Amino acid sequence: MEREKLLSGSPFTATGVMSTGPCDLSRVRLVANGAPCTAILYNTAPTGNVEMYRLDATIGAPDEYVGTANRKLPFPDGASCTITGAGWLYAYYT
Repeated sequence: MEREKLLSGSPFTATGVMSTGPCDLSRVRLVANGAPCTAILYNTAPTGNVEMYRLDATIGAPDEYVGTANRKLPFPDGASCTITGAGWLYAYYT
């Protein structure tokens, strides 16, 4: 079953956990809210966070990753995200 997680940063840097265990991101969308923003997705490995994907959005130009049934972003240890700027991150994962 696909789950949804909404994280927001407004207008500061926010860090949030999407999943505490292994997951695969099927879709992720970053939408700017009044200012440009960046989201960095991390695999939360026991030895430290590993950057897996980066999105950059500006007003009127969201950034998005859409996987397919066979091409999802794997996060073997769990997933977290840091958002810098003002925006929302919508993440869908299994």
